Amino acid sequence: RVFDDAVCMGAYHIDIHRPAGTWVESTNVKAYTVPLRSLIVKDFEGLMVAGKCFSATHEALASTRVVPICMGMGEAAGTAAALAVSSGCSVRDLNLSNLQSALEFQCVEIGRTLEEPNAELIDKIGQLPLVEDAPSDEYDGVKKSEYWLDNRVS
Repeated sequence: RVFDDAVCMGAYHIDIHRPAGTWVESTNVKAYTVPLRSLIVKDFEGLMVAGKCFSATHEALASTRVVPICMGMGEAAGTAAALAVSSGCSVRDLNLSNLQSALEFQCVEIGRTLEEPNAELIDKIGQLPLVEDAPSDEYDGVKKSEYWLDNRVS
C-alpha cells in the first residue's frame, strides 16, 4: 500500500518464516510506503519505534524486517523526533508536509519521485514472481487462530 503519511519506502520480497520452523517460498511485492503512524506508540507519549518493533502485520513484517527498510524507519523516527523538539510539539502534532519535505531533503524516497520500473533491466536480471493473492489463513496447514491457541505461552 501507499500511505498519505509515508516516511520511507520498501520493496523487499515477502519472506515469511513460519512459526512451525518451515520456510515458505518468497514472493515479490510492489513498492510500498511505511506510514508515520506505524512508528508512533499508541497510548504512550514521547515514544517512537523503528525497525522490527514497529506496528505491522505478520506478512508486512516479513518484508520490512530487513536492514535498509529498518534504517529508513530509523531515519524517519529520528527526523520526526528532532522536528517535534524544535517545534515544541508532539510527533502526533507534527506538520506532516514539513516532515516529508525534511525527509526528501535528506534524500529519503517516499514515493513522490519514483519512476516506472525498468522492464528491460528486469528482463535481463529477472525477479521473483509478483503475487497479489490474499495471505494464507494457515501456518503449515494449521489455521492461524488454532495455531495461536495451541502454542501460546502459559
